Amino acid sequence: PVTDAKPSGLAMDKIAEFDKLIRSGASDADKAVAIAWLEHLIGDIHQPLHASSRVTDSNADGDQGGNLFLLTPKGTPRNQQENLHHLWDAIVLIYQPNTKDLPEADYLYPIGDDIMKLYPYDKLKGDLADGKFDVWKDESYKIASTEAYTGIEWFKPASDAYKKRAFEIAQRRIALAGYRMADEFNDAFSARAPIVTGAPGQQ
Repeated sequence: PVTDAKPSGLAMDKIAEFDKLIRSGASDADKAVAIAWLEHLIGDIHQPLHASSRVTDSNADGDQGGNLFLLTPKGTPRNQQENLHHLWDAIVLIYQPNTKDLPEADYLYPIGDDIMKLYPYDKLKGDLADGKFDVWKDESYKIASTEAYTGIEWFKPASDAYKKRAFEIAQRRIALAGYRMADEFNDAFSARAPIVTGAPGQQ
């Protein structure tokens, strides 16, 4: 079975802590650090394998969110091993690699534009569950339970079909994470910023 990840409780505690801090009278410097952490942690809990751990006879304590689920043949040297967690962490880079060696911004902004066109704010507005951090994490857990371990086998590389499905799931999760963070920060700082429809300089 796939279980709720044990370490996720700490992440959830820190999200609540940093959310409270940015709404307090803390210094701008402290708020800036909290914002950076919120971006990191909220992004993390939208990745399904950050919110789950698969328990099996061989991994009674769980597979550490897919880190122990190897996708390379038995005996592969450790520094050459690939695992399921990394696949989901890097699925955008894997599915749409930077083959032209573009600068990071030139590579990522068009991908972001495509995601926002596929999932505009208004399309996801009813699913945002603003401020309900547990709901966001539970969504990831459910995806891990039903999708992440389906169509994948130990010691075998992920199929093209699996990677396509993972990328499609990731697109929606990325959109949700971005819109939720934007709403969270706008609410915390009492300003409603306009919804961006393209990369900077392309609106």
